[in-house]
Amino acid sequence: MTSGLRRGGLYGRLNGVLYAANRDTRGDLVVTSDDPATLEHGFEDRYGVGTYTRAVSPGELDELFSVSHEGTYRGSEVSVAVNARGRVLVGTSRADLADTLDLPRVDKGWWEREIDPDDPDLVIREVLEQHPVGGTENSAHADAGIDPDRYFAQFGPDRTPNGMLRRHFTPTGFEDQVLRDVDTWAPDRHASVQAAIVNALESPLEEITADQAREFEQMVAQRSYRPFSS
Repeated sequence: MTSGLRRGGLYGRLNGVLYAANRDTRGDLVVTSDDPATLEHGFEDRYGVGTYTRAVSPGELDELFSVSHEGTYRGSEVSVAVNARGRVLVGTSRADLADTLDLPRVDKGWWEREIDPDDPDLVIREVLEQHPVGGTENSAHADAGIDPDRYFAQFGPDRTPNGMLRRHFTPTGFEDQVLRDVDTWAPDRHASVQAAIVNALESPLEEITADQAREFEQMVAQRSYRPFSS
């Protein structure tokens, strides 16, 4: 196993430089950086937290691709993901496999453990999917046939939101994602969004509006949480 894996997600190459990319809560394609020097190249610190973003159209990018991972742990196929610290999350929805691999339960129907990327029992492969570049339209939903994203929040006892997920629609389908930080989305590996859609009454998530989603992202940026204003 070789360390130095990239996190899963979308990446865009702008003027020869590779950045993390994403669709923000406005539906815009943005590239992100933690380098303040990017302020000289059209980036902005939207929330004043040291995360610099620039809205781009696909036509401005040299390359646009997504990264995901496949792998095995102790010879068994598992779900694998690379976190922000470069560690690997090994998970499964199978209770029998979790018992065999000694994975602790972290959520209803999901077992997972964080392991070192150089663990000799781990075999992981990075999967790249190229996306077309070209055109001048930024908005993901300006393309015909693409539905607007759906957002879901988890609330504390005082109705203060403490987590947000979304169903993000693409030209080829949709991706369920969880907000990890400002403009940083990760795969919803616990299928929480699907559960909220299929059986809303039993899910801890509640669907919210796009305006509320933008408001929550501001809370994340400020690290200060409160009930929604509307």
